[in-house]
Amino acid sequence: MSKKLITSLALTAAMVGLAACSEAPEDQAGEPGSQEQGAEEGGMQDQDMPEPDLEGIPDVVAEVEGEEITGDQFRMMYESQFQQAAMQSQMAGEEVDQDQLKDETLESMIGAQLLVAYAEDEGYEASEEDVDEILEQTAESSGADSVDEMLESVGEDGPSKEEMRADAADQVLIDEVVEDMDVEEPSDEEVEELYDQQYGQMQQEAEGGEDAEEDSEDGSEGDDEELGQGPVAPEDGDSEGDAEGDAEGGDAEAEQPEVPELDEVRDELEQSLIQQKRSEAVMEKVDELREDADVETHL
Repeated sequence: MSKKLITSLALTAAMVGLAACSEAPEDQAGEPGSQEQGAEEGGMQDQDMPEPDLEGIPDVVAEVEGEEITGDQFRMMYESQFQQAAMQSQMAGEEVDQDQLKDETLESMIGAQLLVAYAEDEGYEASEEDVDEILEQTAESSGADSVDEMLESVGEDGPSKEEMRADAADQVLIDEVVEDMDVEEPSDEEVEELYDQQYGQMQQEAEGGEDAEEDSEDGSEGDDEELGQGPVAPEDGDSEGDAEGDAEGGDAEAEQPEVPELDEVRDELEQSLIQQKRSEAVMEKVDELREDADVETHL
């Protein structure tokens, strides 16, 4: 493994993402209500956010097979993870456990280095095209129009272009290791369970709305019959308001998301389950590498 230090946020973010996938049974992105949650998170950004505790961070937080992870690298990584954790904690009305978050961030950084070393030992290689693609994706996600613009935005204190290309190459290696993990194909039971997790609530809400509408119509007809009357025509003054109410009700009904059939999203669910299984396998590999590696932590 080359004598360089990991400075890219994306690399350890990949490890954090793998850990999250291995712990979560469902694909949160497709879960009902995720758009509302995203809107709530956006609102949280306008509130006063807690500050990360960066006091007492040593110059070197860890040594992995003789290579250092510096305090500066850890601070940059921890600030990124803390921002996400702070928003989630505010939504839950809780405080961030910063000691635990620091440990998780450091372990992710260590795991990333171990995986890169494993990939290099196994003969994985990162092509220039793959590296360029990673950098372009990183630039796009950061809001920059180009990689050069992204480099300019980080300033002189940030990583150089050579360092970012090296880190992108490491991320490519990790991605290749993940893709090559041999896992079992999802069973029909697993696919159905994930479908229920993602779409069960939507289906219940849709069915509940239909039942409520039917009960309302049945009740109205029953009242008319008991009085010996047919349907009562609205008075002239009420017709316009009723029409507007019906139109608004129709719009609300049209906005209700349609629940897809299982077969329509089966491929998507299977890919999500495969990714989850690969993530679990990678984290097991990291644990295995961690046991045999020479790692010292100073945090």
